[in-house]
Amino acid sequence: MFKRVAIIVPSLSKKGPVIVANSLATKLTECGHYVTLFYLSQGEAELGFSVRTKHLTLGNIKQLYDYDICHSHSFRPDLLLALFSVFKKQNQRIVSTIHNIVHRDLEYDYGAFVSKLVSKIWLFLWDRFDFVISLSEFSQNYYNAFSLNTLVINNGVSVEVNLSELEEQGIDFFSEHSIKIISTSSLSIRKNLDLVLHAVHYDQNLELILVGEGPESDRLKKLSSELNISQRVHFMGFRNNPQAFFRYSDVFVLPSLSEGHPLGLIEAASQGLPCAISRIPETKEFFNESEVAYFQIDNIHEFSKAVKHCFTNSKTFSRALLNKYYSAYTVAKMAESYLEVYNGTD
Repeated sequence: MFKRVAIIVPSLSKKGPVIVANSLATKLTECGHYVTLFYLSQGEAELGFSVRTKHLTLGNIKQLYDYDICHSHSFRPDLLLALFSVFKKQNQRIVSTIHNIVHRDLEYDYGAFVSKLVSKIWLFLWDRFDFVISLSEFSQNYYNAFSLNTLVINNGVSVEVNLSELEEQGIDFFSEHSIKIISTSSLSIRKNLDLVLHAVHYDQNLELILVGEGPESDRLKKLSSELNISQRVHFMGFRNNPQAFFRYSDVFVLPSLSEGHPLGLIEAASQGLPCAISRIPETKEFFNESEVAYFQIDNIHEFSKAVKHCFTNSKTFSRALLNKYYSAYTVAKMAESYLEVYNGTD
């Protein structure tokens, strides 16, 4: 059934929810639906957008009446759609996707008081929606405890690797004989990257590529210097195309203390890059132990063992990850699931 879909994001910056929303909008457009990606904050676009994009303000919000589906991602878009729900047309559906465990993530970034306050507001907003989507069964069960009913749709990813930036800069700083591990994420406390730096200090055979920026950037660089591992830790900063570094990596690592949906992990799986990841409830349902190597979040020796297990059995892990990606985590599968929600068949 043909749908007119408005997808609303905070901005056009390269953040997880925006990446997913853009992928969904692109796939729905390819399937013949009329899709507009609305953004609230103006600024430089950090992604390549092939779909229709428009700046949404309170002054032009009436244009949302032209759409069958209004689908928001993140707090400000959710707030706007919750207000819009009071005046929406009877046949319109409003949908929100929850991209994280809100209480936990807000506490890591802003402290307990802000976490409790904003979480209560957010839960109240979600009650205004026709459908709320969780990204995992773990997330669904978590929000059920707050009397919020959600449907589960896994994020899908589509990775296009552009090597031009790397070829211009060169990559001759990597050691020929080391095991090259990579993390592509924001540099925040929640990502638990201290563990990885201490593991590199412990294991002289490891070399780390960190792609991303965040509030912990300066502290992590200082720690790298204090541990005398700066020659084996490469801070690449923000990159529009971090997946290009997968080609020069042996193992993807995800040491997170918590995850809403491990987008970087799915991206690595889509390229068949072996993955060593922290054993937390949020990740266990995405991949089993024949597909990834798990380690405890506070155990350096177990981390190093998991990395070496991935490296030694790279072909086996690579095949298993590619099979899982194509069976469960493509953008096409994600779009199909959302269309079932939009059509009211889920």
